[in-house]
Amino acid sequence: MNSGKMAIKSKLPGRHQNMILSLMDKIKEDTAGRTISLSIIYAGNKNLVQQLPDVFEPAFDCSDIYISRINTGSESYAVFFTPH
Repeated sequence: MNSGKMAIKSKLPGRHQNMILSLMDKIKEDTAGRTISLSIIYAGNKNLVQQLPDVFEPAFDCSDIYISRINTGSESYAVFFTPH
């Protein structure tokens, strides 16, 4: 969020595994070990998204993880996190 509006911090094109690792590095940079709430929004591979909590929970102190599906017509994923 930037001045109360949603803003894209970065886009991570590429293979799923590389995107997830890059995303985890960015979250670590921004949260400095604090507890986070995590939201995963997707339009695409449901199987991939259902595995993400198993990836994020050991790496971060997640107080909540939310998963929602959107209909965009293309395969895309978004992760939102809020440090506490």
